[in-house]
Amino acid sequence: MARFIEKKGKIVKSVDEAASCARKREEFSGTLVQMMDGGKGRRYAGRWNVKYEDGLVGPDGPVPAVKTYTVYSYGDHWPMYTWDESAQCWYGNGTKCWSRTTAKHMNQLRPGDVQQYVPLETLQQIAQRGAAGWVKAKMESA
Repeated sequence: MARFIEKKGKIVKSVDEAASCARKREEFSGTLVQMMDGGKGRRYAGRWNVKYEDGLVGPDGPVPAVKTYTVYSYGDHWPMYTWDESAQCWYGNGTKCWSRTTAKHMNQLRPGDVQQYVPLETLQQIAQRGAAGWVKAKMESA
């Protein structure tokens, strides 16, 4: 599990700043907090995931095969919302949240119009592969 110890993007000091960054799809890092296992981690974070494949080249250079933006709560094990650039839509985590603080983050950091809520495992895959990559992997495993 990545806890986002590193600072990436804007360091936000309030949930309102974080929500503003999420709506604009800007990378951000929340403040460091003590985790339950004694380590430290970021309260919330927004990260871009961009992956390239050989051969995907456009007039301006390489074209990303995957380009997603995900808003996380307390590390990459709990994505709350993912924007898929190719699908041009937001996916939300539809799995029941057992943490009061993460449930609060889900309400406070909702980036706008979430088109579809999916189970946690599906959202993790969409964050890594994009929606098209997730569908392709699912079809290949069937």
